[in-house]
Amino acid sequence: MENNLNNDELKQKNLVLFLKDFNLTVGEQVLFNKFSLDVFDGEIIGFFAPTGSGKTSLFNHIAGTMLDPKSAVVEPVETTISYVFQEPRLIPSLTVLKNVMLPLENKMKENDAKDLAIQWLEKLNMGHKINDLAKTLSGGEQQRTSIARAFAYTCAVPERVEGGAGIQGLLLLDEPFASQDEINTTNIVNLIKQIVSSQHCACLVISHDSQVLESFCSRIITSQDFLN
Repeated sequence: MENNLNNDELKQKNLVLFLKDFNLTVGEQVLFNKFSLDVFDGEIIGFFAPTGSGKTSLFNHIAGTMLDPKSAVVEPVETTISYVFQEPRLIPSLTVLKNVMLPLENKMKENDAKDLAIQWLEKLNMGHKINDLAKTLSGGEQQRTSIARAFAYTCAVPERVEGGAGIQGLLLLDEPFASQDEINTTNIVNLIKQIVSSQHCACLVISHDSQVLESFCSRIITSQDFLN
């Protein structure tokens, strides 16, 4: 998982994430021991491991590390992080549309944010729910709204250009297929592939469905890989 390229070579290959020697112990159980991971533009990496193995803790660490430039091992390009948590984190009293628009409004004009939010809600089969309050949604609908918000945010960076210049993106998806039927699962998989290939970003995705992960991930990491 770790390579021996120097800093310049890593940046030329469009490195999105450089994680080195992550350790995690809960009680007396060692979950991660010097776990290292390099992730490059265009990669989709699946995480398949039992409940309680530390996958979500790893994602939280990655998000926190990348948001703190002082912790970077390689001189970083600017990175946009979009995180879909295992439990949808929506504002219950706001509409579906407003929940997706909120993070976009810091990046673009309100009308543009609205257009982009609607576009992604429609792609996630949530177009008919845009004016509903988030608290009225089913669990699957809440998760698709969260995914729409993350995908829209990733696409709200027009400066991202081919060749490593500009802003790169990382999608962290924790159980995005939870409470989804086969049609919506297939749709989400196709949208992940589409956004990774078109937006110069990478995606890390946790799922308990190994068959789904095998259908679209470039590599899959298991709990055996967590221990050096």
